Parts: sequence; C-alpha cells; structure tokens
Amino acid sequence: MFIINVGFAIWVSYYDLKFHRIPNTALIIFSLICIPFQLLLNSFDVRSVGLASAFLFLSIALATLADMGAGDVKLLTLCALTIIPPSWIGVSTFFLTLCACVLVHVLITFCLKRTVCGYLPLAPSILVSAIWSASGA
Repeated sequence: MFIINVGFAIWVSYYDLKFHRIPNTALIIFSLICIPFQLLLNSFDVRSVGLASAFLFLSIALATLADMGAGDVKLLTLCALTIIPPSWIGVSTFFLTLCACVLVHVLITFCLKRTVCGYLPLAPSILVSAIWSASGA
C-alpha cells in the first residue's frame, strides 16, 4: 500500500506543479485501487468516513474563504478517506506536517521567484503530510 501511495503522490504532485491542476482520473484510479484494498484488509471503518466528512467540510470552508482549488478539496477528502489514520495522533500529525510543508513550499517559492503571489500548488504538501502521518501513526 505504501508503494501505491508514494506512486500516486509523485504522479499528482508532478502534475499539480507543472499544470496547476489535479487530474480527476488520478483521483478516480486511486479511489478504485485503495478503497477495495482497504475493504479486503478490514482497515476501512466508520471513523475514516467521519474523518473524510470533517475534512470535506473543512476543505469546502477553505475553498470558500481562502480560495483553495476544487482539486485540493477532492484530494484532501480522498486522503482522509484512504491514507490518514483516523486517530487524534494521525490527524494532528497530518496538520502539523501540512503546516510545515506549506511553509517550506512558500519559502522555496519565494527564494526561486522572489514573490509568493499567485497559485501555490497544495498537492505535494497534502500528500507528503498524509503519507507522513500514515507512516508515523
């Protein structure tokens, strides 16, 4: 499962950095691979659905208030459903790592472009944080 997550993260992160979009086909393929795999291993539980619902609500609020893209909303919800462990430690590790990754991304963008205005691809930060929280919790 770890190799599938890393492969998906590399594909989506590259696509988001290059084209500023998150492809729906990638999200659908990842869903069709991961959700049945989790059902077979009995690692899919009600807490994952509740966590995904909470992340969906938070993502829609961020999309409305902070101009977060729709692809990022779908990606964050899918990560909550499939990758992020449904525990306090997993969720807090995800948010702390997400803040650190976004900060590093902003610093790198500022050093390379001397500005931070414009679109900041969030897919690499979201996926690194989700994989980090899954491996640490």
